[in-house]
Amino acid sequence: MESKKHAKVPGGDTQAWLAGLNRAILDSALDCIITMGASGHVVEFNPAAERVFASLERKRSAKNWRS
Repeated sequence: MESKKHAKVPGGDTQAWLAGLNRAILDSALDCIITMGASGHVVEFNPAAERVFASLERKRSAKNWRS
């Protein structure tokens, strides 16, 4: 039987390492990433999503809805 080898995580704290890796991926992605919980609520936006949705909100707010 072949044993599985696991990569060693710096510092030995797998959860912290994975959280840091997740944050690095989200922060560096050029595409919008929106993470939602099981109940459908937004858990987090990455910086690209924040820029896009802030831009959309500014455009919506600036539009004259009475015209």
